[in-house]
Amino acid sequence: MPKEYQLIVPLSGVETQVVKRIVDNAFIPFDPGNRDYQEYLQWLSEGNEPDPPEAQLVAAPELSPEEEMAMKLANEKETE
Repeated sequence: MPKEYQLIVPLSGVETQVVKRIVDNAFIPFDPGNRDYQEYLQWLSEGNEPDPPEAQLVAAPELSPEEEMAMKLANEKETE
C-alpha cells in the first residue's frame, strides 16, 4: 500500500525539515504553526510511517577563486 508522505533530505548531513505529501506533491515544513504539518503529526500518531527519502543530495564542494575563474573561462570558450 502506498504511503501518504515521504521524508525529504535536502543535503547530506542536514536533518529532515520537510515532508512531501505524495497525493499532491506538497512540501510541508516542520513548523508547529502549519496546519498541514499538524495533520502529518496526527497521521504519525496513528501509527503510520512516511516513505524514506529517495536519495540524499550532496552539496557541491566550494571552489577556490582560481577554480571559479578557470570554470568561467572554460564556459566562455564553449560559447564562442
